Amino acid sequence: MNRRPPIQKPRSLPVRASQVPPRGIIPVPRASAPAVLDPSAVKAQSVPYKKQDLDAIAEVAYHYLRCGSAKLAEAIFEGLASIDPREPYYQLGLGLAADHAGHKEAAKAAYQRAAQLDPADGRAEINLAELILESGDRARAVKLLESAAKKSRLRGEDELAQKALAFISLIQQTASRRSPEVSR
Repeated sequence: MNRRPPIQKPRSLPVRASQVPPRGIIPVPRASAPAVLDPSAVKAQSVPYKKQDLDAIAEVAYHYLRCGSAKLAEAIFEGLASIDPREPYYQLGLGLAADHAGHKEAAKAAYQRAAQLDPADGRAEINLAELILESGDRARAVKLLESAAKKSRLRGEDELAQKALAFISLIQQTASRRSPEVSR
């Protein structure tokens, strides 16, 4: 017969309900918490993050965004962008999450920062062009899309270049369809 070993009880279970912390709260010993938060002490104690760890967090944020949790993704990308403000991917992710969360101005600002940080990447310009088009500035949107298509071709990202060019074509087609309606 195959006998299982007996299940052992944990050694130190709380005796009263008041000793059990609420779910999701981790008790912190009072002696370790400073009375006044000193920013210089926090910086001295902070541990540098590894790029691969930050990228893994960015992937989690992107998955939250894809699953419909735009506000949570935005909060994660905001944290990543504050930790490494020179990383264009975090700014791009922040812009995308802010856009999906309905924060259009924050999205525009993040896309502009991403475009400044990596001038050779056309993704931020394509996303920014979509937002600018929503505000009605077709000429500026087309200019950004043309620039993004050129950058994408130079980087060998032909699909992204085709997307930008197709978007330009669509803008031009809708503009030509609306012109006759205005004269009627």
